[in-house]
Amino acid sequence: MNNKKLNIDAPTNTKKTVVRLCSYLKPQSLRLSIVGISIILYTILSIYAPFKSAQVIDAILQNVTSSQNANTTFTIQWQTLGKSLLSLPILYLFTWLFYYLQSFLMASIADKLTLTLRKQIASKLNVLPLLF
Repeated sequence: MNNKKLNIDAPTNTKKTVVRLCSYLKPQSLRLSIVGISIILYTILSIYAPFKSAQVIDAILQNVTSSQNANTTFTIQWQTLGKSLLSLPILYLFTWLFYYLQSFLMASIADKLTLTLRKQIASKLNVLPLLF
């Protein structure tokens, strides 16, 4: 076996790098705030939606069994199940909307950050002489 040590470049000045990255993201602070709020709302709705679905399924099952026991036709009334059934697609629509919003905004933030970094690199390379 070869006892050579691998030459691994360890990060240096990590704190300064993170501070510099945050300074590049400072113009995007409004978008980042909207992304944060969107992530929180998406998470809350993602947790609440299955809970609401279970409640609606339980209510449907209860109405089906009660109509079978009473030997009547199962019907969905607006006051009992109609509102709950309509609230489910609306709930999932808002869940999707917040997810789409945060994904779209994060992609645009990443694109702008990449463009800024590329412009800085290009300006530094343009200063170098051609012989370099």
